[in-house]
Amino acid sequence: MSTPLNSKATMTARRAVTPTLMHCLLDREAACDGSVAYRFITRGDLQPLEWSYATLVAQAKRLAAALQQRGLRGERVLILCAVGEDYSCVFFACLLAGAIAVPCTPLRGTRHRSKIVEIVKSCAPRLVVCDEASMRPLAELLQPAGLQGIELADPARLAAEGHAWQCPDVAPGDTALLQYTSGSTSDPKGVVVTHASIMANLAGIETKFGLGPDSRGMVWLPPYHDMGLIGGVLSPVHTGYPITLLSPLLFIQKPGRWLQLISRYGITASGGPNFGYQACVERVEEAECAGLDLGSWELAFNGAERVDAQTLERFTRRFAPHGFRGTAHYPTYGMAESTLMISGGSRGAGYRVLPAIPGGGHRAEFRDAVSCGSALDGHELLIVDPESRRPVEEGGMGEVWVRGPSVAAGYWGNPGEAFRGQVEGRAEHFLRTGDLGVLRGGELYILGRMKEVIIVRGANFFPTDLENAIRGAHEALNPEGVVVFSHAGEAQEESIVVMAELRRAARDTPPEAIRARITAALVGEFDLRPIDVVLLPFGGVLRTSSGKPMRMKMKQLYLERAREPEAVA
Repeated sequence: MSTPLNSKATMTARRAVTPTLMHCLLDREAACDGSVAYRFITRGDLQPLEWSYATLVAQAKRLAAALQQRGLRGERVLILCAVGEDYSCVFFACLLAGAIAVPCTPLRGTRHRSKIVEIVKSCAPRLVVCDEASMRPLAELLQPAGLQGIELADPARLAAEGHAWQCPDVAPGDTALLQYTSGSTSDPKGVVVTHASIMANLAGIETKFGLGPDSRGMVWLPPYHDMGLIGGVLSPVHTGYPITLLSPLLFIQKPGRWLQLISRYGITASGGPNFGYQACVERVEEAECAGLDLGSWELAFNGAERVDAQTLERFTRRFAPHGFRGTAHYPTYGMAESTLMISGGSRGAGYRVLPAIPGGGHRAEFRDAVSCGSALDGHELLIVDPESRRPVEEGGMGEVWVRGPSVAAGYWGNPGEAFRGQVEGRAEHFLRTGDLGVLRGGELYILGRMKEVIIVRGANFFPTDLENAIRGAHEALNPEGVVVFSHAGEAQEESIVVMAELRRAARDTPPEAIRARITAALVGEFDLRPIDVVLLPFGGVLRTSSGKPMRMKMKQLYLERAREPEAVA
């Protein structure tokens, strides 16, 4: 089953006028009227730092000049700044210098240290830009790995050094950034994203979302995540609307801040992964909703992980009294390998749900699946049998394949077989997403990752369905910290393991009571009995930079016992 490859003259016309995002940025600077373009919120009191395009581009040009003075045209620049104005400025400086930006998680605590080392080894940056406080610990981190020869610089120093910026000759086919994957199911890989791919994806987002200069956007995802970068930092430059960027840490601490800022600034378009909506349902106190008005929120996009219909329903019920409309929900599908967005629905139409399909044979059982709409203009979707590499019939399950101008050029240093999918009888190359899905009526329904399907006694299950059943099993569980994976027990029969975080205030709850409720939920809904239920303290589940639980990493820890998770009991 496939969707047709469409083209839009408007997309071609836009790229002809502004061939790269750098040109868009300079156009915004030239037309700047002093109004707020970027609003950065990084403080707990939610007081903003507001910049016009004139301020933003002036600072970015100073940084770009410093990069040019170092001869970094076409070279990799690793960005490790704290989230906020510095991070965005350094990224735009890379565009203005013709350098290749490499967004990365800042060095904070012990988490993500190994990922930083892996990324540095992979892309061999000429320069690492980080805040001054991170320089010494970063140098100490890189030295044992034999990476001590890389220059480290903070944004303030670079800005002071930068003089006489010159506009580089940047072409659409040039590499703009390396977007490293989250590593939720494997080691991170550097996706090679060109200027042309960025422009194609931003044009597709603008059309699908119905964005325009009158839109008011907001994102809390970090700029080192593809949704936070492409959808938060870059989309406003392409389309010309103001954006509010909330620190992800402030959101994680109190999800209600997201809703309060939507209300304060009359935000029309905002969103994030499914777990963000779930966090609001579970953790926003009624006192935080005093005076809350979500009536301006027209587009509540939801992506970066599988969208759960129950979460959408619960969110609507919880916040409808405060002006939220269920028709604002906008499930979407995408990945870094296609820049960001692959498919989306119709704005204001709400969402469709595909009822559960019982398992059998090679068909994996799944619970209600939410439509992620149709492909972006100029792109084609196929559902393909991953073994025969032939398209399946309408409504059949298979691997999601996509082609179009948003698809990246491959992985850094390795084009990757994932980008070379070929259907029998066709010459074009497709991106093999590794996701299982269904196309019905031209709309895409995502079921889960192929490599994570759990097979028990010949029946197939998706981890997300099992995790959803567990989240409400006991009030002591943190619903945002549940992972399930397959494991062969002592009898070598495939079964499942559950690892679940407890809430901060739940340490006095008898562990056996929690385990019993988890087991009862799985037996009652799926006739599955886990061979082990590991209870973890709050924060015990490893997460990606966007906050998504790292299911396969947790399985690796469980199996290897290399870093035994701290069990509660």
